[in-house]
Amino acid sequence: MIKKVKQKGYSLLRKSEKYTKTDMVYLVRGTSVLFNGQMWTSLSLFLAAVCFANFLPKEIYGNYKYVLSSAAIIGSFSLTGLNSAIKQSVASGFTSSLNHGFRLSIKHSLLFFIISTGVSIYYFFHHNNLLGYGFLLVSIFQPIIQASEVYNAYLNGIKDFKKIAKNNILRTTTVSIFIILITVFSGNVFYLLSIYFVGNMIISFILYKEQLNRNETNDNSQIDTGIISYSKHLSLSNAISRLAFYLDNILVFQFIGSAQVAIYTIALAIPEQFKGLIKIQGSLAAPKLIKIENYSFLIIKIIKMMLILILPVGAYIFLAPTIFMLFFPKYLESIFITQIIAISVLFTTAIQQAAFEAKKEIKINYIFNITSSIFRIVVLTSSIILGGLIGLAIGHTISRVFNFILSILLLIKMQKNSTSTQEAKD
Repeated sequence: MIKKVKQKGYSLLRKSEKYTKTDMVYLVRGTSVLFNGQMWTSLSLFLAAVCFANFLPKEIYGNYKYVLSSAAIIGSFSLTGLNSAIKQSVASGFTSSLNHGFRLSIKHSLLFFIISTGVSIYYFFHHNNLLGYGFLLVSIFQPIIQASEVYNAYLNGIKDFKKIAKNNILRTTTVSIFIILITVFSGNVFYLLSIYFVGNMIISFILYKEQLNRNETNDNSQIDTGIISYSKHLSLSNAISRLAFYLDNILVFQFIGSAQVAIYTIALAIPEQFKGLIKIQGSLAAPKLIKIENYSFLIIKIIKMMLILILPVGAYIFLAPTIFMLFFPKYLESIFITQIIAISVLFTTAIQQAAFEAKKEIKINYIFNITSSIFRIVVLTSSIILGGLIGLAIGHTISRVFNFILSILLLIKMQKNSTSTQEAKD
């Protein structure tokens, strides 16, 4: 009976492809697996946020988030584009890129280590031992975490979404459980940072080694020698975008204080999980986008997805006061901020960016990342100075709208270039 239902469902999905112009079987299977994994991950992160909000003083939580955001920005001085390059390489058939990618990442993390250690020494010199120890943890463990995460890019390249979901659940849930326990029974920010970095390092490295042992292809001829060049281009274009993405917490910390970082972080908590669910589409699309030529049709799909999101986003905006009174009663000042930020969920660019990377559009990547990042930096800096946290939330949303429009314009440009190339061949 179950087999017949599956066969019927398979048949219906294949028939629907005539109208959707999409591999519906691949989409449904991939979405189901990744969605379930992301839901579990989001639940773990949500419970951790609830514990932070109810058991930690705002100043301590703000310091914790400041270190994590700073670590991400300092990470710009490493090979951040490597995972995208490996994903594209593996999807193109170069199946021995995993160990090669790990070694490249470690090799190019020296500048990250030096800068992070320098920041640690700066805070120790100014008698801020908390942040000094925090950035020391960053310098020691973050390079290994980042290098180990090549396993995820590899799995994405071979379309093993089930394994990706399982790994994400294992890693996020395990670290979240320990962080929740430390939050409830200690509340010591150094212990929290230690658990975060050490826990993520251990689990990521174990998952990397497990995947490395599973790989049967060890033929050096299958290594994509173009990985390093392409990943350097991506890393360079990503550097300013990472600064722009994590800048908001740094600005809040420097201009207003650590307690306000906590208020802003809680406001972001649920909208960011919405975006995590939407990014699933980008992960699913990446291996398929390598062969795509019809960007106009892709634009139509993106706009349709944006329209579909209006209902859940609207529901969250309406229910936000109730949600915060139940789960974040100490952060009621975050309600209006989170409602503004929720609007930005409609304007995610996961699929557009996946298309830029899959097609190795280096120039397009540079244009998008540099232009959108400069705009975001200017808007966020001016908005927090003029309007505080509410101004920052408005600036955050404006920058997302700008990114969305820019990405669509660049897809149109790619379509024109593709059409011109085809006409020249004809």
